[in-house]
Amino acid sequence: MRSDRSPLVLIGAARSGTKYLRDVLATSNDIVATPYDVNYVWRHGNESCPHDEIDASDVPEATSQHIRRQLDRLVRTDAHDNARFLLEKTVSNTLRMDMVRKVLPEARFIYLERDGHDVVESSYRQWTAPNDRSYLLEKLRTFPVREWRYAIWFARNALKRDQEAPIWGPRYEGIESDLSEAGVAVTCALQWKKCVEAARRQISPTDTFVVRYEDLSDEAVLAGLLEWIGVGDPESVAAAHRAQFRLQQTWPGALPSEAVDRCAEIVASIPPLD
Repeated sequence: MRSDRSPLVLIGAARSGTKYLRDVLATSNDIVATPYDVNYVWRHGNESCPHDEIDASDVPEATSQHIRRQLDRLVRTDAHDNARFLLEKTVSNTLRMDMVRKVLPEARFIYLERDGHDVVESSYRQWTAPNDRSYLLEKLRTFPVREWRYAIWFARNALKRDQEAPIWGPRYEGIESDLSEAGVAVTCALQWKKCVEAARRQISPTDTFVVRYEDLSDEAVLAGLLEWIGVGDPESVAAAHRAQFRLQQTWPGALPSEAVDRCAEIVASIPPLD
């Protein structure tokens, strides 16, 4: 990783608004970002692990160096060359913050948490949506040749959607059995719960800024985040935020009626952020 860029790692369960926040923050001249979730980069050397909860002890120094180089390579080609921060967002990292700390010991984290009801409903729609094959092909082009095994797995898993529900989003340990036994909707709720529990367990006040998605409706909250990062052009980010931010509450939305109560029970088992 370039020595003149400090890493920022955006953490949050899938469908919590992390893509939105990454893109808005990247409107700053001080920030460059990776354009996609790059789980294959973070799983380098641990491709055979059936889940994303990779322990820091399973990442030797050579693997850490490989990941750092790849993150630089993946920065958007239209990025600001003089940017002082590199922002990375891969939702599966929510399950393994301590591993990320080992790879990027100088990193600071932004933890974004959204109301679980809306996350579960949005995840269910994403999980069961038809494939966007053009997006799939575009993302596959970013895979380096040496990661061809993961690329083949990624494509096969995504294309399952035409016949059966694939695993979508962060793979917590045991997700396959939950999907088989409980179905997609309940697994979406369990996935959100596992990610929130893992993140809350691993965040530290010394290196993490914690923010609720819903609180971003208050521009002062965004301003506080930009000050914490050290952004030199906060107004450009604030302007993009004003133009794009939407607070959508869709629960129970598309969820199957028979799964609503169980999903609500799982969400309610996690207390609100302090």
